Amino acid sequence: MGASQFWAELYGHVQRSPLSSIDAWFVALRLLAFLGGLMWLMVAAIPAPSGFLLSCNFVFFFSYSAVLCAATLWRPEQVRRLYLAALFLDLFFLHWLIRYTGGFESEFFLAFFLLIALHAFYFGLRVGAAVGLLSSCVYVLAGQFDISALSPLQLVLRLTFFLLVATSMGLVSHKQQHDRKKIESLNKELDRRRIEVESEKEKLESVILGIGAGLVLVNRDMRIEWMNKVAEGWFGPLSTQKGRLCVSVLWGSGTLCSNCPTQKCFQFGVIEQADLEHRTAKGQRKHFRFTAAPIRNEAGETVSVLELIQDITEEKTLQAQLLQSSKLAAIGELAGGIAHEINNPLGAIVVCVEELAELLGDVNSSAWENNDDVLECIHSIKNDIYRCKRITTGFLNFSRSKKIQFESTDINQLLMNTALLTRYKAQKEHAEIDFYLQSGLPMILAESDELAQVFLNILINAIDFTTPGESIDVRTEALPNSEIAIRIVDRGCGIPQHNMPSIFSPFFTTKPPGQGTGLGLAVSRRIVERHHGRIEVLSKEDSGTTITIVLPIDPKQVETIATRNSMAELS
Repeated sequence: MGASQFWAELYGHVQRSPLSSIDAWFVALRLLAFLGGLMWLMVAAIPAPSGFLLSCNFVFFFSYSAVLCAATLWRPEQVRRLYLAALFLDLFFLHWLIRYTGGFESEFFLAFFLLIALHAFYFGLRVGAAVGLLSSCVYVLAGQFDISALSPLQLVLRLTFFLLVATSMGLVSHKQQHDRKKIESLNKELDRRRIEVESEKEKLESVILGIGAGLVLVNRDMRIEWMNKVAEGWFGPLSTQKGRLCVSVLWGSGTLCSNCPTQKCFQFGVIEQADLEHRTAKGQRKHFRFTAAPIRNEAGETVSVLELIQDITEEKTLQAQLLQSSKLAAIGELAGGIAHEINNPLGAIVVCVEELAELLGDVNSSAWENNDDVLECIHSIKNDIYRCKRITTGFLNFSRSKKIQFESTDINQLLMNTALLTRYKAQKEHAEIDFYLQSGLPMILAESDELAQVFLNILINAIDFTTPGESIDVRTEALPNSEIAIRIVDRGCGIPQHNMPSIFSPFFTTKPPGQGTGLGLAVSRRIVERHHGRIEVLSKEDSGTTITIVLPIDPKQVETIATRNSMAELS
């Protein structure tokens, strides 16, 4: 092996060696000790015999130090054993160094402090104390017990300092090892947390990529900062939409929405939600549910808002179908009664027509001279025809499926019109419907057909469960907090307590098979909530049921609904 190849291989071992920085300092200290010794030999005036022996001693030190360094590079896993073996060689070297340079008078006794400190720091307190004791023994042997060269007190002080250095450096080593273990433990915990964070990040990315809803991050200037892939598919790529006003991207408008949940979220710092309509570039009408959630900084200030955008077009379609199914179910239940309601005025019309025919057919009849009887018959016919018209118009309005349109509505009149459809059913079940309607109630903004369905569903249930001969009360009143209340009270069998939690569940019914779909109250509650109202049920078994519908007349609520209507029309 050539010299260049040897040094190249040695350099490679150094690069690949797992030795610590302390091991590297050990090697450096040995090199400095050897160079310092050579300089001392060249400068110091040493007698010939001692100079030769000292030179041999330094050659010995250099030789085993070189072997030690090479061994630590080639066998780094054995470094602790190599250092312990080198300890005895170092003690042997120092023994002869001190002995040939004056014994107890030699200044090289300071090298023991370095040796003790290094081993105590590297191996710990126990090994450091042992090295301190060994160094004391070697130092005494190197002085050849020549007490005359050094006072006993000085000797005791030097040996004591050997042990003190061993103890102090051993404690420092113990502290350093404890801190190192703690740091290693913290690093392991940090690595574990980092792996967990990366795993959660991957999961979050998978969720964001796989979620069926759009996510849009908006800053306080209402400009888009980020969108997920779903939102990009709806509104365009992030590269072109980033930094633009969200209203421009989502609605194609330059003005902010008056009912914007994101604005409310920035203003109040709470989660806001709204259902809005949007017409796509292809002309499709889409329904979206916007949920705006605040994102806060360390000071608790809302700095941005994350919009969760769900396409609820299919849900809205299913709701409309469910609403229509409920209507058709009610129509089927009322069909016989409505036919009877129309048959009664038609019978009266027939009687009036026959009477007119007799009056007009008799030439000598006094009807030709006095037309009061004729006019009375015609008036009766007209009233009955209008009665039929009201019944059929209400029936058709209730049954048809049309676009939801909120408009000014008189609740009292709506209740009277709806009750007209249930009059025959009530008579058939021997139940009376009594009205206690407060006059002068304010008009509310509502979808009259939907509210009519609510009242019809509740009245049908009240009639079905009312004891024959009892009455059903329909009451309205204005509440002090800008609300109106509609109460429908029956005196029937009541609702068992174990059924109360389920009465608003779809398809839950206690009626016999074929007589109820279980959709009436479920649909009714959804309609009332869409009107920003609430529906309350108070029932006691065998004592009847009171259903209270509370609807707002607050101008703010009216303005909100009107704004939503305007947006729907514009889009």
